[in-house]
Amino acid sequence: MKIAFYPGSFDPITNGHLDIIRRSLVIFDKVVVGVMTNPNKHYLFCAEQRKNMIEQSVTDEKIEVKIFTDMLSVKAARQVKACAIIRGLRQGDDYLFERNLAIVNYEQANIDTLFFQAQLPYEVTSSSMVKEIASFDGDITRYVPVIVAQSLKNRLKERRES
Repeated sequence: MKIAFYPGSFDPITNGHLDIIRRSLVIFDKVVVGVMTNPNKHYLFCAEQRKNMIEQSVTDEKIEVKIFTDMLSVKAARQVKACAIIRGLRQGDDYLFERNLAIVNYEQANIDTLFFQAQLPYEVTSSSMVKEIASFDGDITRYVPVIVAQSLKNRLKERRES
């Protein structure tokens, strides 16, 4: 069985992320989506909330969502017995960062990284952009699944009220 590992913060998951997952299933038998934590980032949603939103956004039994804390992506990939790491590329700026990360990951764990170029509707979509639009009550329904849009709206409302 060919397993791919797709790590990310997914704070929140976007339709672009979901497109990468779906396209990965054409090549791999299973995709493990790794909800990662970075101590240098401040998250809007906790890891469990991010995991739940992803699980509610995917229906294919060949997709598994797991939380990994305080762990390098390559270690998590090895833990799930992945033969490759999946990464998405939006625009040129992403490439240099992701290329360097792929080189280090290969050096650390002898694991290849496969890049998927974002499709045109998702080329400029990022979790940060979605959060910013939502924080100003903008329409984010084209960028995220309905469950994520509602969760984001509720979370931002909670923050404003506290």
